[in-house]
Amino acid sequence: TGYYCASELVATECPKGHYCPGVGNIRAKPCYPGTYGAKTGKSNCTVCEVGRICPGWNRTYPDPCPAGWVCDTVGLSIPYKECPPGFWCEEGTMTANQNPKDIFAIKPKLCPRGRFCLGGVAHNITIDWISTAEAGKKAPQTCSEGYYCGVGSTTPTGNG
Repeated sequence: TGYYCASELVATECPKGHYCPGVGNIRAKPCYPGTYGAKTGKSNCTVCEVGRICPGWNRTYPDPCPAGWVCDTVGLSIPYKECPPGFWCEEGTMTANQNPKDIFAIKPKLCPRGRFCLGGVAHNITIDWISTAEAGKKAPQTCSEGYYCGVGSTTPTGNG
């Protein structure tokens, strides 16, 4: 296993981003979305870990979960869970769980005081939201005048 035979005389090691299961392979098979192959000579691909995504075929290494998303499931090819409202999520966020015992997990961070965060916020730098500007949708927003937004607010009139 881990090899393929394009001819009857030569066994070729399976390349990175591919796998060669069992025996009798005449070509290497590409790692499918949600998996990757970081080493040569593998008989299977590695399932993409929590906090990472593996989009597309022939991946040789996973990408970190994009900022603004939570990647809390193995084998993701694309993220599907937005950062929860009231929080912002940095690249590589692994869980939406706020359990303090998960000391090694990258978790969502509370939205800063004086700001509110809708779902999918990717950083803690305030950018005024203009409906035609994509950047503002992924940023904390300023609290409405006359209202107090505590840490973790999800609305412009505060709730944190």
